[in-house]
Amino acid sequence: MGRRLLLTALVLAGVLAVAAYRPRDPWDAPTGPRPWLTADDVVTLQLEALRRNGELRNDRGIRIALRFASPSTREHLGADTFAARLRQPYFRAILQHRSASIVARAERDGRAAFRVRLDRRNKAEAPTVFLFLLSRRYLPDCNGCWVTDLVHPWPTGVQRRTGIDV
Repeated sequence: MGRRLLLTALVLAGVLAVAAYRPRDPWDAPTGPRPWLTADDVVTLQLEALRRNGELRNDRGIRIALRFASPSTREHLGADTFAARLRQPYFRAILQHRSASIVARAERDGRAAFRVRLDRRNKAEAPTVFLFLLSRRYLPDCNGCWVTDLVHPWPTGVQRRTGIDV
């Protein structure tokens, strides 16, 4: 009887432990602008958050990426519009990439531009290239932080419009 009771208690404890287990959130990186982050860091963190969005709960990757957006972008788009835009065919590659690499970068006068190549999860699909435009901002909550002003599929004639040749 004592063994049976002990066995029942152990099984019950195991069931309760499994039911109570919540996996640790795998995201350990900064989840918003910080003064010590470089423009390269911001682009890399946003891309990683967006790549991992499907494995994080409640679009957390999209919400993390939005925190790195400029205040005007956050105000203009808001979380729901930002998430909806990323799911449109034009931007979907940014959520469905397996790896990203910065192909070219330029930085001048508190502005930075990056050309980023995204290799798709489906290897049969061609890589996609995106333009990231960032600026260093002096905000009340983050003095001297890099924020993203624009993310767009790589257009032609970028250097004519921005003055930055990447």
